[in-house]
Amino acid sequence: MLSLEVCEGTLTLRLPASTIPSVEVKTEGVSHWQPIQTYVNIDNHFVLKVAAVRFRGMVQDCNNAMQQLHYQVNLQSSRIIAAVHIIA
Repeated sequence: MLSLEVCEGTLTLRLPASTIPSVEVKTEGVSHWQPIQTYVNIDNHFVLKVAAVRFRGMVQDCNNAMQQLHYQVNLQSSRIIAAVHIIA
């Protein structure tokens, strides 16, 4: 499982459609995880813009998400909290 969360700003990432059933997000100002309600599937992928995201995917899915991650914040210094849980 890959989990990414920021205290300020938003994360934008592209995920494969196969991860949709396991994706949970936190939007700005919301403190609890919730499943995604709506999405647009283009070329077997979809784009999220959220304060936090977690999903179950293959190692390659997690690597691709991290490589395409975009973080937008108005502050000079902030951090991304990332957690990877390997489930065998």
